[in-house]
Amino acid sequence: MDSLKLLAVLFAVGGIVLLGIGGYVLYTQYTAIQNAETVNATIESATLEDKAGSKFAPAVTYSYEYEGKQYRNDVLYPGIVTHETSGDRAFEISHEYEQGDRITAYVDPEDPAKAFLIEKFASRMILGFIGGGVFITGLALITLVWDRRREQFRGWLERAGIE
Repeated sequence: MDSLKLLAVLFAVGGIVLLGIGGYVLYTQYTAIQNAETVNATIESATLEDKAGSKFAPAVTYSYEYEGKQYRNDVLYPGIVTHETSGDRAFEISHEYEQGDRITAYVDPEDPAKAFLIEKFASRMILGFIGGGVFITGLALITLVWDRRREQFRGWLERAGIE
């Protein structure tokens, strides 16, 4: 296998992996939102944690009751999404809630310890993975077309007697 075909295979594998990750994140968020039941919750604390670089994480802790049992959680978004975000959005989230506020939380009825506060897809993350996957898979196709055209051009040069 020549180097361009190997490069195309690597691009294709990388693109498919990114598409798979994006699809999985979307699936976990979608199923979490679809299966969730609403409960009343109480904010215990809301702060802003500074992460490395320009990333920040709003830290919101809340408690709720589901089927007679008490739970405590700090998950903001559905699925397997991190709650790190840009500084402005993290600031908004951390200041949106105050200790003692009564809010709505969304609980997984099959596992009530799993809950989230913000019923929204992490669209930037999903778009990043899926867009990146499409782009890299497209590079694989372009590389294969380039390789085929290069071989055709070589054949044309040989037939024309040009080396």
